[in-house]
Amino acid sequence: MKKERLIIGDMHCAACVANVKKNIETIDGVSGVDINLLTKTADISFNENKVNVDKISNVIENAGYRVLEIVRDNEEDRINALNKLDDEQKILKKRAISSFIFMLVLFYVAMGHMFHFPLPEVFDMMLNPIMFIGIQFVLLIPIMLINLHIFKNGFQMLFRRSPNMDTLVAIGSTAAFIYGVYNFVVAFNLTKTGDIAGAHNVAGNIYFESAGMILAFVAIGKYFEGRAKASVTREISSLMNLTPKMTTIIVGQEKQKIASEDLKIGDKVIVVAGEIIATDGIIVEGEAFIDQSSITGESMPVEKSVGDEVIGTTLVKNGYIIFEVTKVGNETMIAKIQKIIEDATTTKAPIEKLADRVSAIFVPAVILIAIITFIIWMIMGKEVSFALQMAICVLVISCPCALGLATPTAVMVGMSSGAANGILVRSAQTLEIIGKTNTVFLDKTGTITNGEPKVTDVIVKNSISKDEFLVLAYALESYSDHPIAEGVVSYIKETIKDDEITKLNVESFEQIFGRGVKATVEGKKCIAGNISLLKDEDAYNEEDSIIAGSLPLMEDGKTVIFFACNDNIIGSLALADTVKQDSKEAINWMIDNQTDVVMLTGDDVKVANLIAKEVGIKNVYANLLPQDKDEYISKHQNNSDITMMVGDGINDAPSLVRADIGVAIGAGTDIAKDAADVILVKNELSDVARTIRLGKSVMKNIKENLFWALFYNVIGIPVAAGLLVPFGITLTPMIASAAMSLSSISVVLNALRLKKAKWL
Repeated sequence: MKKERLIIGDMHCAACVANVKKNIETIDGVSGVDINLLTKTADISFNENKVNVDKISNVIENAGYRVLEIVRDNEEDRINALNKLDDEQKILKKRAISSFIFMLVLFYVAMGHMFHFPLPEVFDMMLNPIMFIGIQFVLLIPIMLINLHIFKNGFQMLFRRSPNMDTLVAIGSTAAFIYGVYNFVVAFNLTKTGDIAGAHNVAGNIYFESAGMILAFVAIGKYFEGRAKASVTREISSLMNLTPKMTTIIVGQEKQKIASEDLKIGDKVIVVAGEIIATDGIIVEGEAFIDQSSITGESMPVEKSVGDEVIGTTLVKNGYIIFEVTKVGNETMIAKIQKIIEDATTTKAPIEKLADRVSAIFVPAVILIAIITFIIWMIMGKEVSFALQMAICVLVISCPCALGLATPTAVMVGMSSGAANGILVRSAQTLEIIGKTNTVFLDKTGTITNGEPKVTDVIVKNSISKDEFLVLAYALESYSDHPIAEGVVSYIKETIKDDEITKLNVESFEQIFGRGVKATVEGKKCIAGNISLLKDEDAYNEEDSIIAGSLPLMEDGKTVIFFACNDNIIGSLALADTVKQDSKEAINWMIDNQTDVVMLTGDDVKVANLIAKEVGIKNVYANLLPQDKDEYISKHQNNSDITMMVGDGINDAPSLVRADIGVAIGAGTDIAKDAADVILVKNELSDVARTIRLGKSVMKNIKENLFWALFYNVIGIPVAAGLLVPFGITLTPMIASAAMSLSSISVVLNALRLKKAKWL
């Protein structure tokens, strides 16, 4: 099965989307079609043995649309695609400006007498009605030619029984034009018979200015709508634009500038303060503070040194680094982020199905309402000009665009804003489910806690100072590669400056599996380990004060390391996996917002309960195997709970898949990330709360957009049809077309509010 992304021109509304989708789905071999009106893209899955992309393109073009570009998974195609959309926007701008200029002159001639604007006598309606009508006709023709695509596309879709927004505009402006031409002929004949007064009366019912204003306002509306949509799509394209064009690499002993796109895995890249890192890699020399806000949303620069990973598009604030390239092209984090967003924005949230169903019948229904409106006013004895005006207003005030844009604009802004803050959501459907989540399951290690042991307590004999004890502990543990030893060494380096740690002479170092280490330090036989090692080395004394002081720590689930020299215990260090700084606040927010929080962990019950108590979780399940976690989530789903699982390890993968929403957190394994619906770039639990807020904010925005789009049409169409005529209120086609354009723009602008929403 193959998948291609096509950019399709001339798609303007939800009816266009439905038409393109319907035509593609009729092709034998096509298995799936996802279309995004905002980006004008169609993701098409098909069987290569039955159909190819050329045949699909032909079907699309035969349906009345244009295939602008086939976008494959590389940067060059993405740039070409964006250029195509930019070209489309330039065309819209030219149409809008030229239409507006002719419309202003047409308005001045047609309506100037109402405002006492000066006008040459030759064009005066009272003195020369034929010239008055004729100049309007001459000014209208350029506007119609500039917007000829609306007529071609609109009537083409009508004849194919797939009417769209262009169909409504084309019918409305054509009806006004034909009626105007008819009255032009009538006025001309009246003038020939000498009935100037009759010709003057007819000149007052010419609809050339309405036809011109309908087209001009649509052109202007499409331009501004395009500008608003461009600011949304720019959110995605700007990610790739952060990559520098040129990069400095080290070849032998020399520096060499090359294009960033030519980087290869294994290249050594040097980056100094003020420069942007071109791709992902691992630091092999130097240290620097790096601004990662473009990827993670972190406000403060992060200190990085040898062995640390660096991410493409991040900025070196100070210092310098040399890093070895580990990923290029589509494998880099920034490329994967963009791919996730692009894929996600072509998917549809379930709520969008409502808009799709409405859009499928919307345009035909509007045409029928316009015809009924005309007939009713004629039956009621109104003049043809009035009945026609009402029918035209119905056609042009209706706005399928707003319906079609309601969901994709909100989804795309939400996705891109989330990505800019380190939250990657895979699909629009995921966003909708996130907003309904009521139960969150949290793994303990690496999710609630830091996932690595840290020293929490130090107990030292009175016969030795704390610093002396720590120096001895450093001498023993610095030779070990055990994670516990790494935690001890890290703590000592933080407590005593590295250059102030006395380097003791260590000989005969030996690591004893499951117990600890022993060595000769400055001529003394020293050990560091658990009680079993103390007993093996005859250093255990049940009444020792260090043993007595350490037992409560062990009962709390902490790991205690005892240190002894020449068979005498001199101190102990207790280590535990500590809670992340933001975990308690994040969990409290979830609980305060009617979300049940449950801990699922494979760790010991005692340790799990201590952590749960610290962060405020009441529901704890410990000593679990991966299948046990899966089972607990299933039970909640059977009770109709909308579940979210947050984890970072291989053992979490099954439960990430089982939950309605799987969230892989920061430092998680690739397996966990592959299984997840949401990836949190940062290793912070507070981003889980932000993810929930993002989901709720996007869904609220979509509902607002759909409400106003539907409300606008439900109110606008009856008013346009003449519902308020008994109260002396009527719409003109000019006002109706302006209102139609504004409705689409307002939907897009409302979605853009998500960029500054409170979810952050």
